This record gives sequence, C-alpha cells and structure tokens, in this order.
Amino acid sequence: MIPQLHQTWAEAKQHTLSGLEAHQAQLLRRRQRIERQDHRLLDAYQAEILNLPELQTRRQKLAAELHQIAQESRSKQRLRLPIWLALVLALGGMTSIMALVIGISFYVAGFISTSKLVDDLGRSAISQLNETIDSQLQPAADQARFLAHRLEL
Repeated sequence: MIPQLHQTWAEAKQHTLSGLEAHQAQLLRRRQRIERQDHRLLDAYQAEILNLPELQTRRQKLAAELHQIAQESRSKQRLRLPIWLALVLALGGMTSIMALVIGISFYVAGFISTSKLVDDLGRSAISQLNETIDSQLQPAADQARFLAHRLEL
C-alpha cells in the first residue's frame, strides 16, 4: 500500500510542479511585457509624447498589474504546500491511528490474559489449600469418628 501511495504522491507532485512551472513562466512573460511597456512609457515621456500626469496614471496601472502578478506568484507557491501537508497528514494520521489501535489491542489483550492468569492462579492456590487442609484434617476427622463410635458402644 505504501509504494502505491508513494507513487501517487510522486505523480501528483510532478503534475503540480510542471503546472506550477508553466504558470510561473507565464507570470514571468507578463512581468517582462509590463516592464517593456513601462520602459516605452518613459521613452514616450522623454520624447515629450506623454505629459507627466498621463505617465503617472499609466505607470500606476502597470504597477498594479505587477503587484497582482506578484500576488499570483505567491499564492501559487502557497498552494503547493497543502498537497505535501495533506499527504503527510494523511499518512501520518493513518500511522498514528494504527499505532493507537495496536497499542490498545495489546493493552486489552494483556489485561484480559493477566485477569485470566490471576483467576487461574487463585483457583489453583485455593484448590491446593483445600487439598492441604483436607489432608491435614483427615486424620483428626478419622480419630473423632473412631472415638464417637467407641463412645456409642
């Protein structure tokens, strides 16, 4: 079962990494495009094609797009962790539960077998004590019967 889980995990990791790499490459291209646009805007301002307020407005829009790209990049990187976390927690959780079940099973089995052992030892000790008392008291009982029989006659 563990090799199958590992293989599934490896395939999911590879799929996630390749998808993440493709998305990161797309974000990089978008960022480079925006940086080129920003450079062209500066060139247009220096050539006096754009005035300062329009340059500032357009650069703010580009800065907002760059900020959005940075957020997307960070969010995709954060999404990668829960896959690892879910796999680790699932496998670790199953392992912990199995260890707990096995531990409880051993405890219950030990408790039951100890109870049976104590019960058996108690019965054996009582039986031995009974036999010992009977063997010690039998001669006295025989003598008492003999004397009672003799007194009756």
